[in-house]
Amino acid sequence: ARNHAMADHVQATLEKMVPELHALMKKHIFSKEEVRAIVKKRTSFEYALRRKQTAKVEYLRYAQYELSLDKLIKTRKSRLGIKKKSSLVDYAGPKHINYIYERALMRYRGDVNLWLKWIEYLKKSGAGKTLGKIITQALQLHPCHSGLWIYACSWEFSENKNSLAARTLMQRALRMNPRSQELWHYYFKQELVYMLKVQERRRILGIDKQEITSRRSLSIPTLSGEEGAATEVPASDAVADNVCSGAVLKAVLMFALKAIPNDVDFCLGFLSSCALANGKVRESLEDAVFAAAQERFPHNPKVLVARAQSEASRAGRGAAGTTAAEAVFAALNSHDASSWEATAKFWHEAAETGSCDGVGAARCLVSACTNAEKSAVASVCAWYLHADCLIRTGHPDEAIIVLKKAIKAHPAAADLWMKLAQIVTATFVVENEAADAAAMVLKEATASCPHHTEIAVEARLRLWRMRVEVERLRGGAVDSLFQEALAAFSAGDDSSRAASVHLRALWLDAAFASAGASGCVAVLLRILAGTVPNEAVWPLVLRVLIRLQVQPSPDIAVMRALLRRAAECCGPTCPDLWLAWLRLERDDGNQAEAATVHWRAMQSLNDTSEFVTACSTMD
Repeated sequence: ARNHAMADHVQATLEKMVPELHALMKKHIFSKEEVRAIVKKRTSFEYALRRKQTAKVEYLRYAQYELSLDKLIKTRKSRLGIKKKSSLVDYAGPKHINYIYERALMRYRGDVNLWLKWIEYLKKSGAGKTLGKIITQALQLHPCHSGLWIYACSWEFSENKNSLAARTLMQRALRMNPRSQELWHYYFKQELVYMLKVQERRRILGIDKQEITSRRSLSIPTLSGEEGAATEVPASDAVADNVCSGAVLKAVLMFALKAIPNDVDFCLGFLSSCALANGKVRESLEDAVFAAAQERFPHNPKVLVARAQSEASRAGRGAAGTTAAEAVFAALNSHDASSWEATAKFWHEAAETGSCDGVGAARCLVSACTNAEKSAVASVCAWYLHADCLIRTGHPDEAIIVLKKAIKAHPAAADLWMKLAQIVTATFVVENEAADAAAMVLKEATASCPHHTEIAVEARLRLWRMRVEVERLRGGAVDSLFQEALAAFSAGDDSSRAASVHLRALWLDAAFASAGASGCVAVLLRILAGTVPNEAVWPLVLRVLIRLQVQPSPDIAVMRALLRRAAECCGPTCPDLWLAWLRLERDDGNQAEAATVHWRAMQSLNDTSEFVTACSTMD
């Protein structure tokens, strides 16, 4: 009975489409065969939508099909030169699409993305009246979704050209969502754009008063939770002077910071909107934001840096920008570690981007870091930037002195050790007499860096690699260094074990580079004689086997011995090992040994399915 009811509903829906299909054939837009194909496709979609469990994607596919069909109708009308509009031909397509979205949202009312897809379609198709109704329905169901409110306000402001309705709508949105940073930033931006438009209109027309016209706007009923809300923003619609002077914008800023009082990033986020204005208007708005930020966050380094960036931008590139930014930092009475670090980062970025005079920025950076160091509050980042600046300006010797002081203050800072090692190593490449100094620095670094976090393990691994490379360039033996490094990473978490595997692979590569395949095999046997996780054995053995196979005369006996050793460690869990061994024996023409390997593999492997499948393709 249910199937009959479904068929009846589908048949009724399709019968409503008959007049438009006849019209399409009558105007020769589609042939009879094409109409039959359209009916078949629509029937398939309608049955899919009538199922008890219908996925959202089915509605979207149906809507996309109707969109493509509507586009094809318009293309063929243009090709046939049909200019006169017909209600059956031109409006049936959008009607079907709206009906699909309507049915989809009856089932998926809580899906905001689906509402937005429908709204976007209506916006593109120019259905303003329907768009207003759908936005209203969406907001009634999702009054706390900022994106929907912003879309509604954007449509009122940009498409409907009704700034008064857009402001009222945004105020209602903020009453429902008083702590939405996205809404407050958009409201500020909207009022700024409106102010600029009013100013430009006055300038062009030479008038002092603004004409406010009445337009149709969205009719959204009072929503639950909107009555008696505490957040009120004055509209000031009747006084255009308040708009042009920025009084409305400053009121928005004041109420925003009252609603969200303890977020410095939110406060400084209004600066991006201020960039839409120019000249004194922009400076006045930025000053208002900075005044509010300074009042609420007097010691926050983010405010200090933002102010310096603004002053440097106003003064222009070069020495003037450097002087302006320097004055901002000089006005700060007291500095803590975070303030000095923020100052150093600002001058470092200014020197790299060219927003200030390069020489002046470098001088200010060195000065800031030196003052922080004298106050004993320099962070690792400040020390690092100080040394980096000295290197960039051609003073590596001074950079080494600074880094040694930094390491004395922060002996566990891996980045500082890395920087010092890089400088000393670079000196060593040019001057051989500095080799011992480089080796000593790296030795001390590998012993001093922390070993309790994943980041520190990664940094220590880089230090060990650099130490081995320096020792190799010196012509010294690296085997003892690798053993020392493996001992340093022997105890620890997964990251330490991964570093150990990486070090063993580097040891094999270094042995092959210095002593060839035989040296590589000797090192592998030394590694396997120690404690190696079973899962790490086969990658190491495979690394050596690849080296041996490319030799002019590969030593099969040695390769077989290595495979046998690997099978003892990871035979039950590694089918690739047995496949490589089987392939080796077959390529060598030793069928009897190959059969033995196959038998051993079937006996040893915990799961033989992968091995059997690979063997069948090998045969």
